[in-house]
Amino acid sequence: MSAEKILNLDRRIVWAIFVILLAAPLAYPIGLPLKVDKITQEYYDVIDNLEPGAIVFCVIDLEAGLWGELGAQAITTTQHLFDMEGIYFIEALFYRADAQVVFETMILPQVDQKDKEYGKDWVNLGYIEGKETAMAAVGADFLYPGKDAYGNELSSLELLQTVKSVDDVDLILIIQGSGYNIASIRQFAVAYNKPSIMGTMSMGLPEILSYYDAGLVDGIISGLTGAAQYEYLRNAPGLAIRGMDALSLSHIFLIGLMLVVNILYLSSRKEGVGK
Repeated sequence: MSAEKILNLDRRIVWAIFVILLAAPLAYPIGLPLKVDKITQEYYDVIDNLEPGAIVFCVIDLEAGLWGELGAQAITTTQHLFDMEGIYFIEALFYRADAQVVFETMILPQVDQKDKEYGKDWVNLGYIEGKETAMAAVGADFLYPGKDAYGNELSSLELLQTVKSVDDVDLILIIQGSGYNIASIRQFAVAYNKPSIMGTMSMGLPEILSYYDAGLVDGIISGLTGAAQYEYLRNAPGLAIRGMDALSLSHIFLIGLMLVVNILYLSSRKEGVGK
């Protein structure tokens, strides 16, 4: 094909190739090589090194609008907890009532809950209104909401008969949007001085790094890239690796296309000058 034909290629063909490169990895992940950041490795290690009997307090608290960056983090983290034998966890949500809907309809259905028994191995406190006031109250007393997300009396659940507050947990795990997670750090990581890890949006990473540098956060997943690295470490390709494959292929195509077009354009200009 001549340079002129390539330069005048129907743009619909270019867009069709672009769409295919985006769509194909979403259906069939390729698993392109990933460099794992230190903060992601630490996030993974903190969970993976938990001893049987450890208790995790989870604030996996995201609305639908944050799904693109935090959804894969939430799914993979929740699956990691369910996969680990002898690990107990308590989930709570504080900033948006629809976060409970996201947890129930978009996270749990994609997680294999293994042999974990609700009430004994894990508890969902549900959405608790009150923002930081509610955080402080729940941190001091897990029975504060009265009932769980499903209407059960919290005092009747076996796990909460021995685990009374954040003082009794071994790890604080927070996945929230920017701004929300700072309040969680204040009310949980700072107030109780427990090991803490966090999933955040990419734009919120610089702020979280200041808490990481201060030793208040022990590991971080940042955006879709961090989630893909986490899936890679777990050898469990999911939404994030699919998304990164799609982005990588489409970017490679666009960069290659720009290089080829510019080389052909400059070459055609030189030929024109020569004539």
